[in-house]
Amino acid sequence: MPLNAFCFTKKHPFTMRFVDVIIVLSYDGTENERSTNMFGIVKRITHEVRDKTVYMEIFGDNKVAYRVLSGRLFMYGDEFITYGVEVIDKKSGEKECIPDFSRNIEDAVAFAEALISERCRPRQLYSKALDFLRVSI
Repeated sequence: MPLNAFCFTKKHPFTMRFVDVIIVLSYDGTENERSTNMFGIVKRITHEVRDKTVYMEIFGDNKVAYRVLSGRLFMYGDEFITYGVEVIDKKSGEKECIPDFSRNIEDAVAFAEALISERCRPRQLYSKALDFLRVSI
């Protein structure tokens, strides 16, 4: 039974993190489509941001802290500087973070400023990030 395997790196649409995706397809060798056995295996390997430091922190009037983080992303032996955004609600303790939002500091700061002006809560971080990236790309 011949096997075909495909491996590629993809940026996850919601978390914006790079993941390795491996898909394995198996065929039984016949030409009849109904008797073709096909299965897929997806393996996700996430790449973590290390050595995070706070680049900028602003405490909003809605008791929410907005942070721009700087960190190092290691991927396939290469090192990249990346910038993330973290939103912390001091009243409820709720916290959300996108540690690798952009490789450009200006984009991360502009996004944090947009969050502050819209008085964004932590639970809105991912939807606001998608809106921001949709407009900026």
